[in-house]
Amino acid sequence: MWCLNLTTFQYAERWLMMGRKLIDYIPHILRNVLEYRAITEAEQVEIDRLWLNLEAALNDQFVSIAAISGIRRYEKILKIIPEADETLEERRFAILARFNETLPFTITKLRQQLTALCGDDYKLTISGYSLELKLALNDKFQLMAIGEMLNREVPANMQISLDLKYNTYEILGSYTHEYLSAYTQLGLRDEELS
Repeated sequence: MWCLNLTTFQYAERWLMMGRKLIDYIPHILRNVLEYRAITEAEQVEIDRLWLNLEAALNDQFVSIAAISGIRRYEKILKIIPEADETLEERRFAILARFNETLPFTITKLRQQLTALCGDDYKLTISGYSLELKLALNDKFQLMAIGEMLNREVPANMQISLDLKYNTYEILGSYTHEYLSAYTQLGLRDEELS
């Protein structure tokens, strides 16, 4: 039915796509025997659970699709202590940020990492021994993870300033007063406007 050289992942994938019924692996002549039907029905629950656990273990190898158990394992390996209110996506982001770190520090490498993590919507200014980074408002939940990455990678003699690119008068000037009245004063500064 299948080639013997399939990897475990491919085998599991095909098994999950099919009906996964053990009775289908018994010769046709024996499928109607009461004992065989009872045995396969009793074992079917355990086999289904086994394949689901195998699929979860395979998914946990990839940070982008890992379940909470895989995320906890990566955090333990990388010695990351998550905040109590962090979402799964924020925890995933912190792990990916840690994987992207490499030393020694260069401005080019830092820009590549920031682009990989935040896209092109950030402003990096380096003058002398000070580094100023402003992130887009939609990256405000990753601010702490980016700050920790900078503290690990940037040389200790550089002063780091990390902030958000808040909404300015130039940005708000393109909206009507009626539209802006739906926001609080703090919301006008801190929230990303659609």
